Amino acid sequence: MEAPFERIITPAERLKMKEKMQIDLRDITRAHVESFNEFISHNLPLAVEDLEPVMFDVNDQTVTTRIVGCSIGAPSLNSRVVSAQTDITPAECRQCHVSYKGNITLEIEINVNGHVTTVPRYVGQAPIMVMSDKCILSKLTTAQKIAKQEEAREFGGYFIINGNEKVIRMLMMARRNHPMALIRPSFMNRGFKYTEYGVQIRCVRPDETSQRLVLHLIEGGRCTLGFSIRKRQYLIPAILLLRALKDVTERDIYEAIVESDPTDSTLKEHVKAMLNAAPDNTYSQHTSLEYLGAMFRIELGMHPSISNIEAARHLLKQYIFVHIPQHDYTAKYDLLIAMIRRLYALKSGRVRADNPDSPMNQEVLQAGQIYGALLKEQMQEYLLAMKRFITMQVNMGREVDVGDQSYFRNRVFPTMPDIGKALDYFLATGNLKSTTGLDQMQAAGFAIVADKLNILRYMSHFRCVHRGAYFAEMKTTAVRKLLPEAWGFICPVHTPDGAPCGLLNHLTRHCTPQSKAVSPAVIKQLRQVVHSLGVQEVGMHRIEPPVLDVFLDGVVVGVANVKTIEAVALKLREYKVLGLHNVPEVLEIAFIPPAEGGVYPGLYLFTTPTRMLRPVLHLGTNKRELISSLEQVYLDIGVDIAECHRNHEKFGINYTHMEISKHGMLSVVSSFTPFSDFNQSPRNMYQCQMGKQTMGIPSQAIPYRADNKLYVLNSGQTPVVHPRAYNEYNLDDYPLGNNAVVCVIAYTGYDMEDAMIINKGSIDRGFMHARVLKTEIVDLVDRSGVSKAFGLLPRHRAENSDFLDDDGLPRVGIMVEKGDPFYAVVDEEQSNHIHRYKGEPARIESVRLLLASDTSTKREVQRIAITVSVNRNPIIGDKFASRHGQKGILSQMLPSEDMPFTESGITPDIIFNPHGFPSRMTIGMLIESMAGKAGCLHERFYDSTPFQFDEDDTAVEFFGEELRKAGYNYFGHERMYSGITGEELEVDVFIGNVFYQRLRHMVSDKYQVRATGPVDSRTRQPIKGRKRHGGVRFGEMERDALIAHGTAFLLQDRLLRCSDDSEATVCKSCGGVLSTTSIAQSAASRIRKDVCLSCKDSKVVKVRLPYVFRYLGAELAGMNINMSLDVSEI
Repeated sequence: MEAPFERIITPAERLKMKEKMQIDLRDITRAHVESFNEFISHNLPLAVEDLEPVMFDVNDQTVTTRIVGCSIGAPSLNSRVVSAQTDITPAECRQCHVSYKGNITLEIEINVNGHVTTVPRYVGQAPIMVMSDKCILSKLTTAQKIAKQEEAREFGGYFIINGNEKVIRMLMMARRNHPMALIRPSFMNRGFKYTEYGVQIRCVRPDETSQRLVLHLIEGGRCTLGFSIRKRQYLIPAILLLRALKDVTERDIYEAIVESDPTDSTLKEHVKAMLNAAPDNTYSQHTSLEYLGAMFRIELGMHPSISNIEAARHLLKQYIFVHIPQHDYTAKYDLLIAMIRRLYALKSGRVRADNPDSPMNQEVLQAGQIYGALLKEQMQEYLLAMKRFITMQVNMGREVDVGDQSYFRNRVFPTMPDIGKALDYFLATGNLKSTTGLDQMQAAGFAIVADKLNILRYMSHFRCVHRGAYFAEMKTTAVRKLLPEAWGFICPVHTPDGAPCGLLNHLTRHCTPQSKAVSPAVIKQLRQVVHSLGVQEVGMHRIEPPVLDVFLDGVVVGVANVKTIEAVALKLREYKVLGLHNVPEVLEIAFIPPAEGGVYPGLYLFTTPTRMLRPVLHLGTNKRELISSLEQVYLDIGVDIAECHRNHEKFGINYTHMEISKHGMLSVVSSFTPFSDFNQSPRNMYQCQMGKQTMGIPSQAIPYRADNKLYVLNSGQTPVVHPRAYNEYNLDDYPLGNNAVVCVIAYTGYDMEDAMIINKGSIDRGFMHARVLKTEIVDLVDRSGVSKAFGLLPRHRAENSDFLDDDGLPRVGIMVEKGDPFYAVVDEEQSNHIHRYKGEPARIESVRLLLASDTSTKREVQRIAITVSVNRNPIIGDKFASRHGQKGILSQMLPSEDMPFTESGITPDIIFNPHGFPSRMTIGMLIESMAGKAGCLHERFYDSTPFQFDEDDTAVEFFGEELRKAGYNYFGHERMYSGITGEELEVDVFIGNVFYQRLRHMVSDKYQVRATGPVDSRTRQPIKGRKRHGGVRFGEMERDALIAHGTAFLLQDRLLRCSDDSEATVCKSCGGVLSTTSIAQSAASRIRKDVCLSCKDSKVVKVRLPYVFRYLGAELAGMNINMSLDVSEI
């Protein structure tokens, strides 16, 4: 249980509380880091073991290549020579704009007619996740990290690619190894008489690669199993697979399916139809395997020496229920039988379709799994590339000696693809180039830049889960809905407004995706425990129907009746909570009872990774239990002990679990919103977005960062009113705004429609002062081979000495403006090129010498990073916001003497219009104002964690009493006086202390002014883009507004004179625009006249037309459409 609330906190108590409650920030990225560590230590060896050997013939010799080992080295500079490797730190990579990578070495086994050799081969560099076990920082103390120019609280979880921090997004995927009954009209497109009914299962191998299977129903009862091989879809009759998996009779298959409901005559007819759908001569396991092998051996690339039966077994191993051990064909048979029963039950209407968009049927795919699947595919492609190269050499008649090891070393390996480049490209662009698709529905949006605008934005990158770019294009809203099953796992508040709404979600504070797999020994022991509790083996049971299946990680481990399964579930949960019989604490126990029209019943046990887990209190033992999303739906969980007692007495509900905290369903970012339970929900959503756009202290290692743009608040403060999460995450290290005295009053008219007035005296004293750090990388390396160096020749030193040193680099600390010397370069002809500064006035913050792009040669300094600091004090047009989604634009900086003031002489920092409250209903801001005022008066902090007040203990009463104790009005009102006239205002004014944020949206970055400038070469209209000195778009709505106001001359000025005004010639006879031209009157004459080539007439007049109109005429002429104008005198 969470500690009780302490609403009043003194500064001394707060320091003790921070030390006691502080959460390790590495918990934010633990899922990312642990998944990468699991990939390196556990999944990578399994992936190598699962790789298919490649066999081919060369000149009467049989060559078999396979990868028997793969290792990833410590991060180093790019070097193929191990002895020449140089270790590198993440800080050096950021500053030098290089990648943080380690060498990949493959152990390639080459078997030529039985003669085996193993060759180690360098195949590129793999990006290393910061703070993973491979990272140099993972074992350093805080002091050692600081010495390495890193954050004291560095939590990693990202990759560094070309100096940018990149994060692999967590993706919502279908729950692994779990059959789901679906109704999709698209299933009918599979073939003739296919129905919309299907059962889908996403099977995941031990190395975390996956294969998706769909069992389709055809009219009449036949079933086919669909799967893909290298993005090509295949369908196999289910009866053929059943016979290939197990040597059984038709009667055995019939009884196994019908036992779920022996009284259903339709079910029996469907089973008979399925049995009759088998291909000819496939009535035994041997003949079925022979048939499958003959059909798929070409697609599988089988060598001629491999028999059809071996090819069929390879198909069953690599593509059919891959989560089950490859030789356990009986388990695969049992699972297929269970899926067929589920499919027939769905068709009959006895069960409903599962919802694939529900979190109960989903899991979170993490960075390590995606990264590992891509690396495995690249290793397989490496072997296939070797085969293609050697085969091509043989076909071209070239000499090929596969028996000579030097042939592979000198001819084959140098032409092979660089695996590291594929991983680099994936992380740099977020795009997936894959021959198999990696069982993903999209090919883009996998990796994003972890921009460090502030700590909230940075943390949210590691807690967000995306449904996938594919779903963003869907017109249905089903995938975006917030469902009740998401409680406690997905934050209901923290999602963007706009296109990604509902697709880009965030995990709750206490939700943790499982990263590590449970050992096979523990799973084996768990299976024995299940059988000891009364579950019987499949095929050996003697149970009266209805019989329910028991699944363990997608494997049917037994059957039992409803009463037995209910007792097994209760006993397993007891073992799990008490830690008995080695039952893992991550075990998910989901008992779905039978219900007409409900979900298919059974007992589902899961220990698999990537499931979302969260802690709750088990009331029976008063111990903490981890639960997952599927089992939560079938548990009775109360919010607090009072609710448990109240609902038990009123409705007879027997709660088994209780929440750890009332606000546990909020994400990390949304938990920082004070009194969020008092606000309208959309405003809390807006705050989650605006909190991530706030200027603050983004890093504690700012001098050692080389971000293109970094926003820094000069004087951040601790909020007087803040929630408990603020102390737990110790956001004092990364302050995000200033406390402000806010007066709620309509004053001077400059505060209408989200405009706000700020006290100019407050700004002069440093209120919301900030700066922007911009870094420019200068690289002199030229592909043409021209030698350059930084330097300032003696003849140029006198005129540039105020800005540049003799080395041609700017002086640190000086102010530069547009046009001032920025740096100087000397070429091989001893010519000095002075490069000028192009930005707004700034101060040179630092100049750093960087590693050259080519680290193989040692030359003079070729790369530098110049960081400038641009002051951004508040000006009219800048954007501010409270922590309640109340954003506003600074419209006037009013002098202190003109601001209203209280009886005690306090002038507010901000004037806020009272019309901003009624429609938005941000009552939390009013409560914060009262609490902040009381905190300043009593010299204490107040806890603003949501759900600590209720109808019997209201926030207004609590903070009103606090104000009354200090001698102030109970409701926070005060008498105020006009700063302009000195007269007392007629009404009491609500005034208090509110924490305000300054957003990064500043008018200095957005204003756009243009008189003349570049135009588009085709239309001759002004180009767009502020950076290109383009124009502001004057669109259709703006045009309609001018037409409505009758401003004809203004309309002509905007759309013609200031745009693409041009002089055109038009024939008066035929009205041609394109047919007119200018010709000389005679060969010796310089006088030219306009004529029409179409009608041979010289009656041509000049008119003013938009040039784009003439371009339209040319486009129409290209489509054989003539455009003419009717020209007449005015």
